[in-house]
Amino acid sequence: MLIPLFIFVLSLTPWTWSRALNYYGADFSSLVKLENSGLVYKDANSTSGAKFENILRNHGVNLARIRVWTSTLDSEYSLKYGLALAKRASAAGMEIYVDLHYSDTCRFYLQYRSLVNI
Repeated sequence: MLIPLFIFVLSLTPWTWSRALNYYGADFSSLVKLENSGLVYKDANSTSGAKFENILRNHGVNLARIRVWTSTLDSEYSLKYGLALAKRASAAGMEIYVDLHYSDTCRFYLQYRSLVNI
């Protein structure tokens, strides 16, 4: 009887509460492409020149997802592109989640199926 009671009391301690991860993320992958097309981000409290990452940070976002594709160094979504985005998000105080894509061409099931002769 004491062991279940001990486990119950232990589950109510602040130590167990603090172990929860609280991430609120946004996908930054196409940010530069959208900015280069003329898209401007703003909210009710920001000026017209506010940076996207600062607006999100002010609304509680603490994680930036960045896709990195197996591309040449100077193409969209390359490692070089991803590192530049990661630096921007990190400077805004966000953590980085890198999503690696290992193929630029095989994105759909039917393409995979024809490649392996299923």
